[in-house]
Amino acid sequence: YCPALMAGVVVALCPKRLCCFQKLGEFGCEAFEERRHQVLRICEVLSFTGLVLAVCGFTGAFTKGDIGEVLAWVKYGGRSRSDGGADNSTNVAEFYAGVKWICNVADDRCQEMSKVNCTYLGSPHEKCTDCQEAAGKTVIPVVLCVLAYAMYAHNTWLRYHHKDSVQAKTMCCFACFFAATNFLLVLLNYWRACIVTATLVHAEMGFGLLLMGVGGSLVKYICGFLHLFLPVEDSGSEDRHPL
Repeated sequence: YCPALMAGVVVALCPKRLCCFQKLGEFGCEAFEERRHQVLRICEVLSFTGLVLAVCGFTGAFTKGDIGEVLAWVKYGGRSRSDGGADNSTNVAEFYAGVKWICNVADDRCQEMSKVNCTYLGSPHEKCTDCQEAAGKTVIPVVLCVLAYAMYAHNTWLRYHHKDSVQAKTMCCFACFFAATNFLLVLLNYWRACIVTATLVHAEMGFGLLLMGVGGSLVKYICGFLHLFLPVEDSGSEDRHPL
């Protein structure tokens, strides 16, 4: 995720009088321009909704207890996969996990994901290690996702309140397409390493991971197309809003 952060800094600092940025500012759809207020209102509502979902997913990633169980990223156990996951399979302990913790549902005892006994994850040792590494690599992107969401929401607010600029549109599009895709790849890596490869016990995606995916990526894609097809009010405006 660090390359995406560095790319965002570069894009933010580039002078917006360059031809490519001016073209992006001028690009748009007449139908969107005619309904500018409504389009940006939708973007604001979606931005707020996505931020709330991302915060919920963030909470599940680092929280244990009742909230952590409800907003877990992955749930393990319930039945063994040793016989293919049939209904009459052996019952095993149930666990829920995020990025930071993995906890036993029965007694709510928790261990750090980086230090957990691999049998809890229902995977062979090498696959368990992959999950631990994936969880560790997800920590910083999750934090940055929430912080970047606030900056994106600010740029959307600027466009809606008649403070539009090439800078604001550029950063909105960058956040909605490039950053959202990069973060989606991080989530898919976690899903693959911690859920798909859990071969010894039943594993399923938790509500928190779903919320993080919808808020951190899907909602941004929708907003991205709205921003992309809405030209800047004054595409020749000065670079007044660097972030």
